[in-house]
Amino acid sequence: MRKLLAVLAIGAVIVAAGCSDDSKDDSTKTINGCKIEPNTQCPNADLARAALDKADLSGANLTNADLSGADLTDADLTNADLHGANLTDAILEGADLTGADLSTANMTGADLDDSNLSRTDLRGANLTDAQIQNATRCGTIRTDGTIDDASCQSPRSVSTTSTTAPATTAAPTTTPPTTAPPTTAPPTTAPPTTAPPTTAPPPST
Repeated sequence: MRKLLAVLAIGAVIVAAGCSDDSKDDSTKTINGCKIEPNTQCPNADLARAALDKADLSGANLTNADLSGADLTDADLTNADLHGANLTDAILEGADLTGADLSTANMTGADLDDSNLSRTDLRGANLTDAQIQNATRCGTIRTDGTIDDASCQSPRSVSTTSTTAPATTAAPTTTPPTTAPPTTAPPTTAPPTTAPPTTAPPPST
């Protein structure tokens, strides 16, 4: 009987462990109350030195969050709101920051090598000693508000080969001879001339 109870107890432990493993979801791990998932709402979150490499934080609200020293290598931060965030010494190598708002963020010493900064807003950000080698910059708003299009693809060159149209020879036009209609002068009738009557002188006597 004791052996049977022991077997049942071991089975119950195994089942419980299996259920516990199934309930885990690595995509929604939580760090200091912040769920690491797309569109998460974590303003002012404490994510300092967090391991967030390859994390999907697209569309996340991380305004004023502390991400100093965090590892965000190859992370997806497209359209994320990082306004005023502390990214001092953060590793963002290969991260996708397309359309992200990094205005007024502190990025002192941050590693942004090979990152995608297309349409990223960097107005007022502190980039002192930041590394930005080979970063993609197209439509990027610089710290001074100007636009950086250094990585935009140039428009395809339009072929300048001129096509010469064959010369068109106009067919000779023959003007038909113009014949003036005969002009018939109306007959001129001379007015009748009446000779004055001649009176014979009287006979001499």
